[in-house]
Amino acid sequence: MAASSDLSYRQLAWATEWYLGDEQLQAANAILVDYLHRLELAAHWGTGRFSSSDGMRSPARARAATADPLAREFGWRRGGLNVLTWTSDQYSQYGTKVVSVVEREASHTLDGILHNQTALQIAEHTTDTHGATELVFALFDLLGLSFIPRLRDVAELRLHRLGAPSGLPADELLTSNIRTARITDRYDDLLRTAGSLKRGWVPASLLITRLQAASPKPPLAAALAEYGRVVRTNFLLAYLADAPLRRRIGAQLNKGETMHALHRHIAFGQRQQLPADEDDHRRHALCLELVANAILTWNTRYLTAAIDDVRATEPGLVSDGALAQLSPVGHAHVNPNGRYRFDTTQGQGDGRLRPLRERALSDDRAAQPTQPIPVNGDKH
Repeated sequence: MAASSDLSYRQLAWATEWYLGDEQLQAANAILVDYLHRLELAAHWGTGRFSSSDGMRSPARARAATADPLAREFGWRRGGLNVLTWTSDQYSQYGTKVVSVVEREASHTLDGILHNQTALQIAEHTTDTHGATELVFALFDLLGLSFIPRLRDVAELRLHRLGAPSGLPADELLTSNIRTARITDRYDDLLRTAGSLKRGWVPASLLITRLQAASPKPPLAAALAEYGRVVRTNFLLAYLADAPLRRRIGAQLNKGETMHALHRHIAFGQRQQLPADEDDHRRHALCLELVANAILTWNTRYLTAAIDDVRATEPGLVSDGALAQLSPVGHAHVNPNGRYRFDTTQGQGDGRLRPLRERALSDDRAAQPTQPIPVNGDKH
């Protein structure tokens, strides 16, 4: 890195030691996420109250102590780690965490939401199958949050009912009984557990891991699992009957996948490898999140300037409905290699943007009347 910038190795090492800590990087990410949330264009992509989480497996350099082997992806001699990211419906990433590839993502799904330090008020969250368990369903509902994951093999999941069969056709779907005594006997403990998570007295991942690993299963774990079956049954019935909900969940998960593509592009040399030291794992993930959020903010500002310029010269060409089809994740213009310049004197505090490129309109296009960009057509 010192060979690719105007700073010496000693300067970079000093800046890394004093300015690239967890608190500083999280505060910097919060500034970018909050700024993007305030931009008018970001409101067309979402409200900032819906998010998703997903993991991206990455190889670890050398022999990292926390890395575990995953032969089908990294070979037999190299371990891997899972970088979890939390993405809002405005594409901004408000949380990241590095875990082992052998751990289930569901144990950490709540961590990013409960430790959120941004202005985003997350009310709904979605994941894929790896991020959903009965305990997660229960804890989300007890915390007043909506958990709407995309589950695989839905037809094989059991649906539960309260009480005896009713004799209605629904009994063919609701095949199992809920043991309500488990919930009622421990309901006060369930509320205290939710309060402890809300106040940050215990990390959600630690609580879920301990409850799942305990043998024999403690009464609190049994009560949470039973409560989670009720919540999951209600969700599955709504999920199967609501096609717009399924499309909304899929669209949000696709936003997280596009952010994975951005991460792979901007990682140094396009090689997403994590350092061997555990402290550097978190620093690497937070720095990657910071750069990704900076690119999103930069793209959104210039998209706004370009749209304003088009509307000023060709009124009616861009409709408000078409803005929701845009995305700030484009990175073809981002060069991940080359020299890095750290100049804090240019453009500091003036808020000016670079000049936009000139738009050349053909004679046929200029002669035709302007039409709004279609939203649901083949061309967006």
